[in-house]
Amino acid sequence: MANIEDIAPKQISGYKVLITSLNGTTVDISPLVIETSIFESIYSISMHGQLVIADNSAVFSDLPIVGQEKINIQFIRNEVDFDLNFVVSGIEDLASYNDATGAYVITFTSESSLVNAVSTFSKSLSGLGIDIIDRIYSDNFEKLDVKVSGGNSMNVIMPFTKPFAAINMIQQESYDSNKSPLFIFDTVFDDAVQLTSLYAMQNQETSHKISNIINNNVEIDGESSRDMLKHVGEAYHIEMPSAYNVFEQIDDGTFASSIDTIDIATKSIKRDTFNYLDHDVVAGTDYMHRNFKINDKLLTKYTTANVSTNYVNTKSFDSLNNLYGNDSYAKATVGSKLNRIDTIEIYMHMDSVAGVAAGKIVEIDFIRFAPILSDKDSPKDEMTSGKYLVSSLRHHIKLGEYTMALNLVRNNVGIV
Repeated sequence: MANIEDIAPKQISGYKVLITSLNGTTVDISPLVIETSIFESIYSISMHGQLVIADNSAVFSDLPIVGQEKINIQFIRNEVDFDLNFVVSGIEDLASYNDATGAYVITFTSESSLVNAVSTFSKSLSGLGIDIIDRIYSDNFEKLDVKVSGGNSMNVIMPFTKPFAAINMIQQESYDSNKSPLFIFDTVFDDAVQLTSLYAMQNQETSHKISNIINNNVEIDGESSRDMLKHVGEAYHIEMPSAYNVFEQIDDGTFASSIDTIDIATKSIKRDTFNYLDHDVVAGTDYMHRNFKINDKLLTKYTTANVSTNYVNTKSFDSLNNLYGNDSYAKATVGSKLNRIDTIEIYMHMDSVAGVAAGKIVEIDFIRFAPILSDKDSPKDEMTSGKYLVSSLRHHIKLGEYTMALNLVRNNVGIV
């Protein structure tokens, strides 16, 4: 049975931060750590973070900490054991506050980043883009957790290329069977780095449902902790930094564009037009009204508002395409999806919940900006409430309390 100390809001137990030098000396620096932050994002292959240290034990100079150490972070939250390994990537903001105490920040990253820094490879690769990414990652690091299939095929030659750079090149030109962009990233809660797609992430089951509850002490005797467990996993702060940037999306060719496909082998050019209503499927309720017009002309008819160029070389290989030989409509469709992924952006600070991670879906109930005057009035804002994708997340431990800061995105609105 779990102890109340690690199932109550924000609480953890068994917290340890260990740092190991190259000579094998391991020091428990937990009492010196003021703050721990771990960052994960669907846009980053590896995790990174920082430790804010108040040092009165000369660990900095006696260990010493010179950027070649390993860090192990351990704690328990709601019966989930965390045992995370990183490598030191640098020291920042070192300062002396008195004769006996100094403060500094230790930055760290996943061990795969260190391996990538010293690795290059030269190889000719062919097949599905997803399979090529899987091969590159698994050959240089650990096994990749592949959650998608299908997509486009290609031939590609990688001369003296770092693994992360090669993966990034393939990722930008590849997609899954739904012509949805690919993402490769790591999270605190996953056992392996995962390769997935926007479509796969958006169609997951909800990992956590959140209500924006205002915590008021309503106990008649003023007690504040009697019902503390009902506040587990709730949000402390929700805001919307930006939303509905129509002008930027028009400029990026999100809704309509022209694609000039240039074949450098035959010295020929072909123009295609992209209309997102014809070539893309919007999940949920599209925020862009289909009758939206500019000068009495539908927005989707302005295909020359953005003109992109797609270079191909039809004679570069005997079979398959080359790296940049994808069909024009597929590239425009993938680009439209990427441009719309953050049509609505939400920032949220919440209690820590096992399983909430980058790439997961959370559901939020927003409160309407109106008083409740009768039983028929709903407190829920149907347009803004609903499912959101966690695009990035900061795990934050300070003074024994573990909270999360989430960036949430989606490309549609609720019931309007």
